[in-house]
Amino acid sequence: MLKKWAIFFMTIGAIFIAYRLIAVETLERSLTRSLALPLDSWIPFIPVTIIFYVTIYFFWLPPIISKNVSVRQYARIITAVAMAFAITFILHIIVPAAYPRPSLPDGQEYGWMRSLVKKVYAIDLPNNTFPSSHVVAAVTLTIMAYPYLKKKAFTAYASWGALISLSTLTVKQHYFIDVIVAVLVSILSAWLVKRFWPRPQQY
Repeated sequence: MLKKWAIFFMTIGAIFIAYRLIAVETLERSLTRSLALPLDSWIPFIPVTIIFYVTIYFFWLPPIISKNVSVRQYARIITAVAMAFAITFILHIIVPAAYPRPSLPDGQEYGWMRSLVKKVYAIDLPNNTFPSSHVVAAVTLTIMAYPYLKKKAFTAYASWGALISLSTLTVKQHYFIDVIVAVLVSILSAWLVKRFWPRPQQY
């Protein structure tokens, strides 16, 4: 498990640094481009879904702590995720876009949700939307984890990933097209790894 943790921290560290550098570099160009479709205006702003949005940071954990995933198998999973993020970062540079921040609801009942949304908005710049890195991580991890999870566990994991993906829309961090392209990037990356790196046996 220590080796898997080491792989995780090295990968997530590189991803975080690249994400922040690209976000800062493309911020000015991003603010002039919108990828909004008519469907985006129909999707409501639901502050409470910020709960699902922030759980992406825990979504990486099941493959690490699972005894059914060996170090080589985990390296294969992370390779798919890293490839998906590499494609994502290239698209961030080619198609810089930003999502305008919505007005946050007033009222005591929105207190903690409003506070959490504000913190997320402060940490996560409004650009680097196309495609959604949250969705890329959630979908790629879900696809790659499938062989190692029992049916009920996979259903729960996939449902969790779906809620994270949907939350990117309902907390108004991403456009609908960002989510669709992120899913396609994830499928492509997972397919490439499965095609050129056959699933190793556990040992």
